Amino acid sequence: SITGTATVAGNVGAPVFSWRKNGVAFGNNSATQVISGLTNGTVITCVVTDAATCARTVTSNPVTITVFSIPLPPAITSGPSCVTNGVATTYTAATVAGANSYGWSFPSGTVFNGANNTQTVFVTFPATFKTGTIHTSVTANGCPSITSSSFLVGAIPSLPGTISGPTSGLCLAFNKSYSIAAVANASTYIWTAPSGATIQNPSSTTTQLIHFSNTFSSGNITVKGANGVCQGSARSLTVTGTPAQPGAITGQTSGMIAPTGKNYSIAPVATATSYSWTVSGGGATI
Repeated sequence: SITGTATVAGNVGAPVFSWRKNGVAFGNNSATQVISGLTNGTVITCVVTDAATCARTVTSNPVTITVFSIPLPPAITSGPSCVTNGVATTYTAATVAGANSYGWSFPSGTVFNGANNTQTVFVTFPATFKTGTIHTSVTANGCPSITSSSFLVGAIPSLPGTISGPTSGLCLAFNKSYSIAAVANASTYIWTAPSGATIQNPSSTTTQLIHFSNTFSSGNITVKGANGVCQGSARSLTVTGTPAQPGAITGQTSGMIAPTGKNYSIAPVATATSYSWTVSGGGATI
């Protein structure tokens, strides 16, 4: 509804107001009238009669009503859902006919780099931002949208640091633990195991147990951070099923006189349970 007011000029003694909607009388005898039930193209007039002086009658200028629909909130048509904190980012909303201004609401701490009521805005997310929602609205032909559109956005998790855990001798090895330090902008973690190995009790934390079968040969363990909106890049660790190469063999290397036995040794090899020694050349036996 709208409110109409008829203004009478000149020497009028006792004016009587008769309001017309498309020529049909409505309302009461008042210079101000609340007008409802309007549709596009409705014509409003007011007929004023001076009852005190010869019953003079005059009709106001007609007012043709234009009715605008309440606009729907525009969706975001351009802009990333995964952002880098501290880096300027651009978002654009869908075009709305007759738009007077656009409304934008960003997660706390986001800074506008320029106007905040245009179809396209430039913003920077704070260093502490992880996930949130952007809301958009619009005012078109003077009518504001009564709802807003939503757009999920998140910060890209950082690349994880080094994966800690055993890397060799993993044939038929159970519940081997691997871990990383917490990753910025991540609230959960995604682990993968190579062929011949399986994730035990899948974890979304910085630590994961992995079981290696007797068919495991070699491959990569990977992990990346996630936050429900975005996933970061993966860190990988190469692992093998065979024990690591032993270190240097210590023992006498010259001046061998039969039949004296000589002792040779190496440092223990991680995950090895037995050792196989061989000797080459003639004249020596194990």
